[in-house]
Amino acid sequence: MAEKDSSAEKRQVARRQLPFYLRIFDGMGSHVLGHLVDISPHGLMMLSDEPMAVNGEYRLRMRLPVKIAGGDEIILVAVSRWCRQDSDPDFYVNGFQIEDMDDETRLLLNSLVEEFGFQVL
Repeated sequence: MAEKDSSAEKRQVARRQLPFYLRIFDGMGSHVLGHLVDISPHGLMMLSDEPMAVNGEYRLRMRLPVKIAGGDEIILVAVSRWCRQDSDPDFYVNGFQIEDMDDETRLLLNSLVEEFGFQVL
Protein backbone atom coordinates (compact mmCIF):
# COMPACT_ATOMS: atom_id res chain seq x y z
CA MET A 1 0.00 0.00 0.00
CA ALA A 2 1.62 3.30 1.08
CA GLU A 3 5.06 2.66 -0.35
CA LYS A 4 7.35 5.08 -2.14
CA ASP A 5 9.60 3.86 -4.90
CA SER A 6 12.99 5.60 -4.91
CA SER A 7 12.92 5.62 -8.73
CA ALA A 8 10.17 8.26 -8.47
CA GLU A 9 12.88 10.66 -7.39
CA LYS A 10 14.91 9.99 -10.58
CA ARG A 11 12.57 11.41 -13.21
CA GLN A 12 13.96 11.99 -16.67
CA VAL A 13 11.00 14.05 -17.96
CA ALA A 14 9.80 17.34 -16.48
CA ARG A 15 6.36 17.18 -14.91
CA ARG A 16 3.70 19.74 -15.76
CA GLN A 17 0.89 21.11 -13.64
CA LEU A 18 -2.37 22.25 -15.16
CA PRO A 19 -4.25 25.41 -14.17
CA PHE A 20 -7.35 23.29 -13.47
CA TYR A 21 -7.96 20.26 -11.29
CA LEU A 22 -9.02 17.41 -13.60
CA ARG A 23 -11.03 14.63 -12.02
CA ILE A 24 -9.78 11.11 -12.71
CA PHE A 25 -12.45 8.45 -13.09
CA ASP A 26 -12.21 4.67 -12.82
CA GLY A 27 -12.36 3.47 -16.43
CA MET A 28 -15.65 4.16 -18.13
CA GLY A 29 -17.61 4.40 -14.87
CA SER A 30 -18.62 7.48 -12.91
CA HIS A 31 -16.58 6.69 -9.76
CA VAL A 32 -14.03 9.45 -9.12
CA LEU A 33 -10.67 8.00 -8.06
CA GLY A 34 -9.05 11.38 -7.44
CA HIS A 35 -7.75 14.59 -8.99
CA LEU A 36 -4.76 15.16 -11.24
CA VAL A 37 -1.85 16.94 -9.54
CA ASP A 38 0.71 16.86 -12.35
CA ILE A 39 1.40 14.98 -15.54
CA SER A 40 4.07 14.13 -18.10
CA PRO A 41 3.96 11.95 -21.22
CA HIS A 42 5.16 9.04 -19.05
CA GLY A 43 3.33 9.39 -15.77
CA LEU A 44 1.00 11.33 -13.52
CA MET A 45 0.42 12.14 -9.89
CA MET A 46 -3.06 11.96 -8.40
CA LEU A 47 -4.53 13.15 -5.11
CA SER A 48 -7.16 10.75 -3.73
CA ASP A 49 -9.31 10.09 -0.66
CA GLU A 50 -8.16 6.45 -0.54
CA PRO A 51 -4.72 4.88 -1.07
CA MET A 52 -4.21 3.06 -4.37
CA ALA A 53 -2.65 -0.41 -4.47
CA VAL A 54 1.04 -0.15 -5.43
CA ASN A 55 1.78 -2.05 -8.68
CA GLY A 56 -1.96 -2.19 -9.42
CA GLU A 57 -2.98 -1.57 -13.04
CA TYR A 58 -5.75 0.99 -13.51
CA ARG A 59 -7.76 2.30 -16.42
CA LEU A 60 -7.92 6.06 -15.81
CA ARG A 61 -10.23 8.47 -17.59
CA MET A 62 -10.00 12.26 -17.55
CA ARG A 63 -12.66 14.50 -19.05
CA LEU A 64 -11.00 17.50 -20.64
CA PRO A 65 -12.28 21.01 -19.91
CA VAL A 66 -12.25 21.86 -23.63
CA LYS A 67 -11.81 19.85 -26.82
CA ILE A 68 -8.10 19.31 -27.41
CA ALA A 69 -6.82 17.86 -30.68
CA GLY A 70 -10.40 16.80 -31.46
CA GLY A 71 -10.97 14.87 -28.21
CA ASP A 72 -12.85 15.59 -25.01
CA GLU A 73 -11.42 12.88 -22.75
CA ILE A 74 -8.26 10.86 -22.27
CA ILE A 75 -8.30 7.20 -21.28
CA LEU A 76 -5.02 5.77 -20.01
CA VAL A 77 -3.80 2.44 -18.69
CA ALA A 78 -1.42 3.18 -15.85
CA VAL A 79 0.35 1.28 -13.08
CA SER A 80 0.49 2.70 -9.56
CA ARG A 81 4.19 2.91 -8.64
CA TRP A 82 3.94 4.54 -5.22
CA CYS A 83 1.44 5.86 -2.71
CA ARG A 84 1.90 8.00 0.39
CA GLN A 85 -0.22 9.98 2.76
CA ASP A 86 -0.48 13.66 1.84
CA SER A 87 0.52 16.45 4.21
CA ASP A 88 -3.24 16.64 4.84
CA PRO A 89 -3.86 13.22 6.47
CA ASP A 90 -7.31 12.97 4.87
CA PHE A 91 -5.73 12.46 1.42
CA TYR A 92 -3.20 10.28 -0.39
CA VAL A 93 -0.78 11.12 -3.20
CA ASN A 94 -0.33 8.39 -5.82
CA GLY A 95 2.28 8.14 -8.58
CA PHE A 96 1.39 6.32 -11.81
CA GLN A 97 3.46 5.18 -14.77
CA ILE A 98 1.52 5.37 -18.03
CA GLU A 99 1.60 2.17 -20.03
CA ASP A 100 1.61 1.92 -23.84
CA MET A 101 -0.63 4.44 -25.56
CA ASP A 102 -2.06 4.47 -29.03
CA ASP A 103 -1.18 7.41 -31.29
CA GLU A 104 -4.49 9.22 -30.70
CA THR A 105 -4.13 9.07 -26.90
CA ARG A 106 -0.49 10.21 -27.14
CA LEU A 107 -1.56 13.20 -29.27
CA LEU A 108 -4.30 14.15 -26.77
CA LEU A 109 -1.97 13.84 -23.78
CA ASN A 110 0.86 15.77 -25.43
CA SER A 111 -1.57 18.48 -26.56
CA LEU A 112 -3.00 18.78 -23.04
CA VAL A 113 0.46 19.12 -21.52
CA GLU A 114 1.71 21.58 -24.16
CA GLU A 115 -1.37 23.80 -24.34
CA PHE A 116 -2.23 24.01 -20.65
CA GLY A 117 0.70 22.74 -18.61
CA PHE A 118 3.28 24.78 -16.81
CA GLN A 119 6.63 23.48 -15.57
CA VAL A 120 6.86 22.28 -11.98
CA LEU A 121 9.87 23.91 -10.35
